[in-house]
Amino acid sequence: MRATLLQVAEDDYVLVVTQHHIVSDAWSMGVMVDEVLSAYGAFSRGQVPQPKALPIQYADYAAWQRQWMDNGERDRQLAYWLGHLGIRRSRCASLGSACQWGHAVTTVGRRGSP
Repeated sequence: MRATLLQVAEDDYVLVVTQHHIVSDAWSMGVMVDEVLSAYGAFSRGQVPQPKALPIQYADYAAWQRQWMDNGERDRQLAYWLGHLGIRRSRCASLGSACQWGHAVTTVGRRGSP
């Protein structure tokens, strides 16, 4: 993420923020803009910004995702991508550890035909 504050007049500025699309989605951009505006408002009044406490932390999300994957989503996703890419399970099995979750699609996909 890059940010630059441009002065366009004596008392007029524009904040330009550039980031890769993978950094956030549209909803997250709204949250970030709200937080920047809130912080700006506090600073302009000579106050210290008081951001709202987050209802969950990333670790909470990661734990939920791990549980979701462990409860069958991993196998469902793997089956989908193997089918979508035309990779037979027998071919996947012959690759052994190269066909584990998170590695199967990239490794098999680079090797060419199933």
